[in-house]
Amino acid sequence: MLLVPDTKFPLTASDRYPAVSGTGLPLPSPQQLLSPLMSPVPFPACFPSLLHTLSRCRELQSQVTMLSTTHPAQMEETVTPVSEFCVLLVARSLTPLLPTLSPDCLELVVPLVTSLLQSPHTAVLSSWLLLDKVSSTLGPDRTKSAFLDPVTSLYINGSPTAKHAKLYHRSFLMTLLVRFKLKVFLENFTNYLVEAVGGYKDLEWDTGRQGLDQSIRSDKRDEVGDSVASQAGDILVVGEKGQVECEAFSEGEVFAFDSLDEQLVPGGKGAVGAGVPPEVLETLAHNLVHRARGGEEEQLNEVLDLARFTRVVDNEVEKREADENISTVAGESVLWLAHRLGPVLASRYLTRNLLRMLGLCYLGGEGVRDTGRQYRDQKVRISQTKVGGDIAAGPVLDCLAHMVGLFGDCLVVVQYLPYCWDLVSRAKKRISSSLEGGLLGCLAMLHSSLPLLSDTVIMNELPHSLLAHLLVPLLQVVTTRRVTFTGGARPRLVLLYKLLDVVYMVGLRIGEEMARTHLTPLVTGLFSSFDKLESPDQDPDPALAQLRLVLTPSMAFSAYICFYQLLGGSHMESNIPNLPLVRRLCCSHQASLQGFTHRPVSFLELQGLPHKVTSTSTSFGGSGTGNMIVVSEEREVKGELELISRPPTDSARQLKGNWLAYWEHEIGRDEREVMFNLKQIKLQTFTGHTGSVRTLAVLDNENSFLSGGKDRTVRLWSIRNVGEGEAMVGAQSVYTGHRKSVFSVSFLAGPGLAVSCDGGVQLWDPFVLGTVREFDTGRDSSRVTFCAVRPLAEPGQGVVAATSEGGVRVIDTRVAGCGTELRVSYGAAGLIRSLAVGREGNQLAVGHSSGYISMLDLRTGRLRTGFKAHDGEVLTLTNISNNHFVSTSLDQTASGWKWEDGRLAANLRAPPEPLHCVCPHQGEVIMGSTANRLTIQQGVDTDSPATVHKLRSDLLRGNLSQVACLPLNRLLLLATDSGYIHLVC
Repeated sequence: MLLVPDTKFPLTASDRYPAVSGTGLPLPSPQQLLSPLMSPVPFPACFPSLLHTLSRCRELQSQVTMLSTTHPAQMEETVTPVSEFCVLLVARSLTPLLPTLSPDCLELVVPLVTSLLQSPHTAVLSSWLLLDKVSSTLGPDRTKSAFLDPVTSLYINGSPTAKHAKLYHRSFLMTLLVRFKLKVFLENFTNYLVEAVGGYKDLEWDTGRQGLDQSIRSDKRDEVGDSVASQAGDILVVGEKGQVECEAFSEGEVFAFDSLDEQLVPGGKGAVGAGVPPEVLETLAHNLVHRARGGEEEQLNEVLDLARFTRVVDNEVEKREADENISTVAGESVLWLAHRLGPVLASRYLTRNLLRMLGLCYLGGEGVRDTGRQYRDQKVRISQTKVGGDIAAGPVLDCLAHMVGLFGDCLVVVQYLPYCWDLVSRAKKRISSSLEGGLLGCLAMLHSSLPLLSDTVIMNELPHSLLAHLLVPLLQVVTTRRVTFTGGARPRLVLLYKLLDVVYMVGLRIGEEMARTHLTPLVTGLFSSFDKLESPDQDPDPALAQLRLVLTPSMAFSAYICFYQLLGGSHMESNIPNLPLVRRLCCSHQASLQGFTHRPVSFLELQGLPHKVTSTSTSFGGSGTGNMIVVSEEREVKGELELISRPPTDSARQLKGNWLAYWEHEIGRDEREVMFNLKQIKLQTFTGHTGSVRTLAVLDNENSFLSGGKDRTVRLWSIRNVGEGEAMVGAQSVYTGHRKSVFSVSFLAGPGLAVSCDGGVQLWDPFVLGTVREFDTGRDSSRVTFCAVRPLAEPGQGVVAATSEGGVRVIDTRVAGCGTELRVSYGAAGLIRSLAVGREGNQLAVGHSSGYISMLDLRTGRLRTGFKAHDGEVLTLTNISNNHFVSTSLDQTASGWKWEDGRLAANLRAPPEPLHCVCPHQGEVIMGSTANRLTIQQGVDTDSPATVHKLRSDLLRGNLSQVACLPLNRLLLLATDSGYIHLVC
């Protein structure tokens, strides 16, 4: 403005202001208003330091931005260190001030921290140094609204540098868990963590690459489309005997395998081992082949020189990189998280996404590209080399296998296999690229999971779950002319090789005789499909063009070796309907070989016995021992056997009994169904209290809880799935600092401390069991004590305590003192029996022995309203949601009230008996009575349905004293007057 000529903006004398006022003082300025000494506005004592830090940081950021614009080349290497120095400056200056900052001052800090989280030069360091400190002061709700989007953008954008690995380390994930709370973390961060396991974060993010969120949305659209298409297009034909036959893959061609399509339809009565005995199928196929072939002069195994042209390629030696990449760090974090979450949440948020991630690993041309590298279990595979998707899927498969080792093989049977069935059922007409990747991922998962299953499980699941629902339909998909692959012939070829890998693994596990019984239809179907190559070359069918590139002489040679070693030469010769064609293809491929080709190990080689190849043997290297595998004592032989059978050790956390029933029920529920469904199944019993348990407090992570009782102790418990439902679990730690019965305990997530009350309030550390501070009423402790305590909503570190004189005090746990006393009524309302704090922490409800309820505004400390709620003494007050709270009384009634104005919202449906314990569950109200009855009402509404459950005597030891809920796991903690705490579902 000083450089602008006066003629540009003509100014008069009235437009100019003097530098000094008429009283000789300087005119008001921003500096004067911001100075605590001169400003008429009262500023907190910490404001000068806060202003100095914010000003320096803003000035530094402005200078870096200006220099980056004017001198980009010189600042390219300097901008990152300078920006990180700005983060260190803020961390050192603000960390001591944060506990003392008022909410208004905190709002000045939030924009600065947000800008640091959004800057690519400071995002990682600021999230590592500032997020935890600032979030602990803001509280979970304000943290979510201010920082959730900037933090999630760190995972959405590319993560190419080594420092980004910090974002996937479990120490930082613990910060996200504590500050954003468990539910927000699971819904917003688990997808990115699983994507990192699959290698998506090791390289610069490709915007055209499909992520898990897109895959989930695509799956939902496919489910809707498949349901509509199935209603319109799928034709189910009911035969004379009531068998359901599928016409989805009937081609109208006279192939042996096409006739088996209807017999092996998944779920139909004609599946293997169901309608027609396998022995009948084998005999029928044997007779048909001999009739069609007549008298063959020479067997195929005599023509092929397998000993000369085939050799077992060694397994790839694992090389652990010195510098761990992001996928390795994320994989370790996923396993750590699975231990913390437990079976239900781990299966719902981790394994389900890991299965989806497998499909993304094999997506596109890069996923099926030949890498020239061998597998870790190359000796038991038909595939020659790895593809690109196998490398990316390695950490994902390791995580899935670890889940099986942790929770048991039920994960494979109940979750993994049904996921594969769903993908196979979508294989109609044209297979999209995402479905191609999903099918490849399913076979990769199945091959890695089979060694983890016991022989009993494999034999139980083989006829229907493996053959009828997976292997046979997949062979149909690969070899039929009705289906085309979007990616061309390459994904189709890789899928067939992986299918043979799985079949060979199954054959090695079940033994030669059982392999002949169950796998013969696959032999007939696979080799019959080579007849489709006899069609004229001028046929324009695109599916047939793909099949010509898949059903090659090399594939015929590999398939023959696979089944030759499983079933034996004689059995093979009698079950190949088009033996001359197969002979011609195998011989042509053998003639083209310049050296040896890979073949998998045989039964004998796995058992450490000499390898033999004779034309008269029952199998190529056959064991001659039927289904029995001779286990050698040598370590090397044991290592070979572990390639096909390595069942996990029976860890204490494998799902059994009631735990297994609960897990299966929760996994099978619709995600949209959130209602609590009490089955009265006991999962665990916590023992240790010698008297009645009077209070329970569940931590947000839902794997720990606190309890206090008449034995004057507070105990910290850890929830882990152990045993079959009758296990007795002891406490992790015991706090013995109380001198009287403990009737209230809470956990303050901000400072990580526990608050308990036995008449006096104690603040203590539950991890080191040390007392931090004690609070009393400030009067005669033998006469005036605290009778009810409730914590304030986060980020507040205070509690509200009711005294035996009928008063209420707000206590700041950060400082010593008796707190601030609030007036709760204008007259004699009686003694205080219970308290309830609104979720936002602004309102307080006080229940009196006279049946009155007082409502206070904690921001001003004033009494808002008071009303007669019950005819009898108020027993409990419980906050249900932001809108409602519930009261119960000795007059055997329960009512819901509005936080807004204290008006009656509903009279709850409760049995005619006192309800002395209440807990919320996602808007539902769970009430327990003295007669061991639980009432579950779906909402604070008179018309809401309610169910009453009489707790069985074998479920509960003693009388019900307290109830607490684990909302995400849908579990209840039932405490009794005999000292036991039962975990039920």
